[in-house]
Amino acid sequence: MLQQKNRHALSKIEYDVDRVFNKIWDYGENIVLGWSSNGRTMRVLAAPYWQVAELAAAHPAVIRNGHRFSHAKMVKTVERLNLRPHEVELAFPIDGEDGLKDDAVNRIIRRYSLNYVPHRAVVLFDIVGFSKVNSLQQVAQLNSLAHSINFASRKLIGLGFNVEINRSTTGDGFYVWNCVEGLEADTALFHLMTLILANNKIARKSAHMEKMVPVLRTCIAIDSHYEYYHATDFTPETNSYIVGNVTIKLARMCDKTLPGQILVGDFLRPDQDSREHMHPVDFITRACTQGDAFKDLVVSDHEIVGIKSYLTGKRVSDNKFTVRRYKVKDKHGFLHHLFNAKVNIETDRGPIYLGLQTGDLNSFEATAVDIFPDYAFGVPIL
Repeated sequence: MLQQKNRHALSKIEYDVDRVFNKIWDYGENIVLGWSSNGRTMRVLAAPYWQVAELAAAHPAVIRNGHRFSHAKMVKTVERLNLRPHEVELAFPIDGEDGLKDDAVNRIIRRYSLNYVPHRAVVLFDIVGFSKVNSLQQVAQLNSLAHSINFASRKLIGLGFNVEINRSTTGDGFYVWNCVEGLEADTALFHLMTLILANNKIARKSAHMEKMVPVLRTCIAIDSHYEYYHATDFTPETNSYIVGNVTIKLARMCDKTLPGQILVGDFLRPDQDSREHMHPVDFITRACTQGDAFKDLVVSDHEIVGIKSYLTGKRVSDNKFTVRRYKVKDKHGFLHHLFNAKVNIETDRGPIYLGLQTGDLNSFEATAVDIFPDYAFGVPIL
């Protein structure tokens, strides 16, 4: 059941459906797996939170393919999982002329369920030297980073990008992601990262007091994760949390990231439009094609003239560069393949350089190989 301050956002019938899910959720005891309806009869399938991991491991489709079940799928899932669904009579039909649409029900149920996302870009911003400053300075630095995130999100929305930004704290930084799914949503997150870092860098140059604006190390990766909502009092929180391969990868990458550096994790992301897999060079190239959208955008009194983003490498000729792929071993002995990114922003008040050049990476603990991006990508990284 939604908290009183949020109820005004729901219609009467949406609120009634929310009450159904809330009662089944039972203060976080159960996780909703799916629902089906027949007229005014709603069937809801749920399982205790401690059982969901086992069920999802044996039947991954339960949390991967949406929560709206057909009647046949509900019957089949009930038999397969050996669970008894909750049957509820509503005062209105689902998907009827005067009823509630499927997408509205799925939006409500999301906060009471576990959701698997196979591919999503996530950024980790880590504050350098956070433990070495006093508590008030830590508060100031976290607030400064939060302000940059809010600022960048507002700017992207104003430019027409489809973003719904969420974040969760790591204690000395934030994981940041776009709740909207898809490749365009992922490239929008890359632009968000750029604006956050630009706002942060300008603020550091103009900060009135030393150590109030953080120095950042930044990592971005695309991988899978689970999305869930914390149970607090009588309702789940309104902001989601994520955990999975992408957050694990980012945490391991961050251990090796230098102050001021931007690291991009290696990946092969399916592109639904081309039916091919997109690797980091393609991803950056695609993001760069959207660069014109940022011309004339003002970031802290700096008007953007142009943006150039690229993965660093070695010059081969005047107009040809390699891309340098790095290999690092984390504290657990696992190998990660990474790329070093640079973003150069030209403004009316001078350039803003984000990230580190190849020559600045002498203390970067990694081995490297230079690759020609025209033909050396598109295969899984072992």
